[in-house]
Amino acid sequence: MQESMPLFIRVPWDGWSKGDHFNWVEKDIPKERVLVLYNQGYVYHNEELEEKVEVGDRLNGLNQMELRSLVQNINYDLKKKCTTEQQFKKSRCTQSAVKNTQILRIRRWMNNFPEYNDIFREHRDRILEKRKSRELEPSEE
Repeated sequence: MQESMPLFIRVPWDGWSKGDHFNWVEKDIPKERVLVLYNQGYVYHNEELEEKVEVGDRLNGLNQMELRSLVQNINYDLKKKCTTEQQFKKSRCTQSAVKNTQILRIRRWMNNFPEYNDIFREHRDRILEKRKSRELEPSEE
C-alpha cells in the first residue's frame, strides 16, 4: 500500500459502496487498520478512479510535457524561496524524460519536502485548469 495514493473500496461493507473513495486520513482510521483492509482486498489503488473522482496527486493523468512544465514551475518558485544555492540544490525536484520515473520523483520530492506541497498543488491545478479550458474550446469544423 502506498500512503500517498488514494484508496478506493473494492468490496462493499458497512455503508461503503464499491468504487467509493476511502479517505482514511480524514476519517482518522489508524494506518494499521487500513493496511489490514488493503491486504485483505477490501480497499485498493485505482488510477482510473483517481482521475474520475479527481482525488490524490493526479500525476498519472498528466502527459510528459505537462510533467516537465510542472517540475520547471515548481523549481522556479522554489528557487525564489530558497536563501542559498545550496539549499535550492538540496530541495529541488529533479527531472526525468521517462513519465513513470518523473511521477515517482515528484512523489518522492513531495514526501521529502511537505512544506512545499502548496507550490506543487498551485502549479498542478493551473495545468489541469488549462487542460480543461482547452477541452471546452469549440472545435473549428
